[in-house]
Amino acid sequence: MTDEATQPAEPRHNTWPPFESRVFQRQLALDALARRAVLVLLFGGIFADWVVGQASSLPEAAVILAAVGWVGISVVSSRAARAIGQFGAMLESSPAAAESTLAGALERWPLQRGARLSLYYRLAVLRHHQHRFAEAANIARTLLTERLGTVERSRVDLLVILIESSLRCGDLTGAFLGIDQMHKRRLSMFDQLRLLALQTRYEVACGYHANAVSLVDKKVRMAELLPAPLAGHLHAMLATSAAAAHQPVLADWLQRRADLLATPEQMDALLGLAPTAAMSETT
Repeated sequence: MTDEATQPAEPRHNTWPPFESRVFQRQLALDALARRAVLVLLFGGIFADWVVGQASSLPEAAVILAAVGWVGISVVSSRAARAIGQFGAMLESSPAAAESTLAGALERWPLQRGARLSLYYRLAVLRHHQHRFAEAANIARTLLTERLGTVERSRVDLLVILIESSLRCGDLTGAFLGIDQMHKRRLSMFDQLRLLALQTRYEVACGYHANAVSLVDKKVRMAELLPAPLAGHLHAMLATSAAAAHQPVLADWLQRRADLLATPEQMDALLGLAPTAAMSETT
């Protein structure tokens, strides 16, 4: 018997197919249909009991069936919530296992609306982590058109995924629309820093170098709140725009600060990370 034969087999992981908006909408509709059916049974049973009283046991059976159905939906949703709780740790250690866990949860039916939206938000994060940027942008764009309810706190993160992924795909219009939406929201300091980094990347990509270096003193002060490698990356982008805007003294000063804050290896590594991931990895 060979050594290969004695080795344990690699675990098999489920995958989720490429995102399609129509599949997502169908899942939401089927989830809603199940919830409405339970409510119809409940209120129909209560009304029938009021009308016929003790003459029939059917109203009581309808109420019991509605209660069982609602408990069933809650149980399925709680299992999906456990998958969501495991996702963060799995994403870094084993993206394949994270996708398998998400796929198993997304296949469940019926789910509470918030649970379904939370799973798709994690799918957007996963696709971005896998550098499947077009799909990540598509998921984020679709979710942003929905009433997010209990997932509303993730809206800014979805905007960051949309902007970052659009920039990676060369979709400057998509990036602009995401930036515009972020400007309309009240942002924490953390989110303002993410927006600064993304908007600077957008302006450099578009060749809007004068815009990039406008209010440069304020931008440098904000950059100082970032971890050193990220601050260095932002200084390097501003230096590029300053040089293109024919401000060599400013460009030289920014580049020297960038070189002090981040090594070339750190600069290269940051090119592969979204602002959210980069900030978490350098803190």
